[in-house]
Amino acid sequence: GKDGLNGDNGTSCTATVNQDGNFDLVCGGQKVGTITNGKDGRNGNDGTSCTAKSVKNAAGLEGVEVTCGGAVVDTIWNGNDGVGCSVKDGGDGSVTLTCGEGKTTLYKAMCGATAYDPTKAFCSEGELYSCDDKPYDPAKSFCSEGELYSCDDKPYDPAKSFCSEGELYSCDDKPYDPAKSFCSEGELFSCNGKPYDPLKSFCSEGELFSCDDKPYDPKKQYCLEVTRDGSDIYSVEELLTDARDEQNIQVYKTVKICNDDETSCQTWMAENLNYSVNPGEQSWCGGGEKKTTNEGDCAVYGRLYTWAAAVGKSEDECGYGHECDLSDAKNEKGEVRGVCPEGWHLPSYDEWDALITAVGGKAGQKLKAESDLWNYHEGISNDDSYGFSALPAGARDYNGDFVSAGDFAIFWSASGDSSDYAYRVLLYYYGESADLSYGNKNFSFSVRCLQNN
Repeated sequence: GKDGLNGDNGTSCTATVNQDGNFDLVCGGQKVGTITNGKDGRNGNDGTSCTAKSVKNAAGLEGVEVTCGGAVVDTIWNGNDGVGCSVKDGGDGSVTLTCGEGKTTLYKAMCGATAYDPTKAFCSEGELYSCDDKPYDPAKSFCSEGELYSCDDKPYDPAKSFCSEGELYSCDDKPYDPAKSFCSEGELFSCNGKPYDPLKSFCSEGELFSCDDKPYDPKKQYCLEVTRDGSDIYSVEELLTDARDEQNIQVYKTVKICNDDETSCQTWMAENLNYSVNPGEQSWCGGGEKKTTNEGDCAVYGRLYTWAAAVGKSEDECGYGHECDLSDAKNEKGEVRGVCPEGWHLPSYDEWDALITAVGGKAGQKLKAESDLWNYHEGISNDDSYGFSALPAGARDYNGDFVSAGDFAIFWSASGDSSDYAYRVLLYYYGESADLSYGNKNFSFSVRCLQNN
C-alpha cells in the first residue's frame, strides 16, 4: 500500500518459495536475500522451517510475516512510490533491511527451537545465556546480579570464590583474598591483615609468633633456642604463672629435659623462684654484694631461701639443729611442694641426680646460662645447651653476709641429711661438673621447682 512503513514512495517486497524450498526475498522486483529452511540451515541447527505469508495491518498496509520455529521473528511492510529497499547479511545470524533512512534488523539465529538476538543472549548446547541483556559464554563467565565474572577465562561465583592474578580462591565456599587470609581446614586466618598458617604461627595482638615453624601463644609459651652438639634446637615451652602474691605476680620460663632415648623427662623452672617468704628472716634477694648484708636483685637472681623456708616450714620446725618431719608435706608420690607453686615441688636428691645424668656428665657447662654475670675462668665455657639457664646468685651465710655471687649457683633439694644439713646442688664458675652433696641449713640458697609427675 501507499506510504508503507518501509519508506516513503517505496516499491513492494514479496517472499516466494523457490525451487529449493527456500524463500527468496524480492523488493522492487530485485532479489535481495534468501531465508534458508531445513537441516543445519542458517535458521538453526536441525532447525524447523521458516514460512512467510502475506498479511495486512489495520490501516490496510500489506506486508510479509516471517515465522521460524513457530515464532514470528518479524514483519516486512510494503510501500509504493518510494525509494528501493536493500537487505544486508550481518554474518551473525541477522539480516538488516534498509528502506530510505529506516533500518529493521531480523534475527534468523536459533537456539534449539527458539529465535534469539545474539546481541542480548548467547546459545550454548541449546540453552540461552543473558546477563542483564548481555550475552555471555557460561564456560568463560558467570552472571551474578547482572554482573559477569571471569577469572582468566574461568567463570566463578563471587559469593564463593575470589579471583587473584588469574587464580580462584575459595575456603569451604567462602571467597578470600590470599594476600590477606589463609585457608586451613575450611577456616580463614588473618592477623592484622596478614595471612598465616595456624599450624606454623600464632596471632597475638596483631603479631605472629612462630618457633621453627611451630606456633606458640606468647602469653602461655615461649620459644626456646639452644645449641647442642653444634646443632640449633628449638622447642615450644610452657610459661609458669605464679599468682600467689597478687601484688607481685611472677611468670617463669620452663624447660623440658629428657634422657637420650626420651624414656624419662622432667619439666623444670628455667628461672630461679622469686616468691617472698618471711623476707629478711627466711628469704632474701639473690646476687647480694659479697661480704655485706646488701641484698641483690630479685628480678634477676630470684630469692635465696633457708632450707626450712624451701620445704615450707618454720625455722623452729626444720631450721638448723631441728629434726624435720616432712611426712605431712608430701603428696601421694612423695613429692614435697614446699615453697613452690601449685602443681610443682621442690626436687629431691634423686631428681637432681636424674637431671645431672640426663645432661651427660658436664652438668656445670650444660646447665649454666651464657651470661656475663658468671665470673670468667680460662678454659671454662658455659653453653646452656638444655636451656636450664642457671645464674650465679651466690648464697647468704649463717652470719647474714652475702657470698659467692658471680661464682656459684646453689639450689636446695627436698632431701634432708640430718638436723643440721640437707642436700643441695652446686655449680661453680671454674668447673664443668656439678656437686650434689649436703649444705648447712643455716645458709640460704636458690630454689628451682620441678613439675609434678
